[in-house]
Amino acid sequence: MKSCCLSALLTVCMASAQHFHVSSSRGELGQGDGTVARPFATLYEAQIAVRKVLGQLNENIVVKIAPGEYYSTEIVFNQEDSPTVKGKRVIWEGGGEAKVFGGGRIEGWEHYRHGIWRAKLPRELVDNEVRCLTIEDYRVRIIGLGLA
Repeated sequence: MKSCCLSALLTVCMASAQHFHVSSSRGELGQGDGTVARPFATLYEAQIAVRKVLGQLNENIVVKIAPGEYYSTEIVFNQEDSPTVKGKRVIWEGGGEAKVFGGGRIEGWEHYRHGIWRAKLPRELVDNEVRCLTIEDYRVRIIGLGLA
């Protein structure tokens, strides 16, 4: 009986929520509106959308993060992103394998010499001070920084 009541309570709570959707693979940068059909491409876009509606928080807000890889040098979460206002909450919900990286993707790798590979760093990574480099879950040594 208790599990039945809990299940019904969760269904009612989740039904009265505004949903935003984020998908790094299906979203198109700057073109999403947070719906299932047109999800945001980045967590930062979702964060901005959530912050815009916080003043009219009459129901829970659920941000559904689809599986994928999310890179960002600009997002910082704080209390403003998960407040409780008038008993309503903002819930950030990851589905499956959603990975968040506080950095960016480095592309254009080329073989340099003697087993050394190199690539130019995008400006946004250089401006945010590169602290470490990880390739396939292995931390690698940075020899020098080049600008794209």
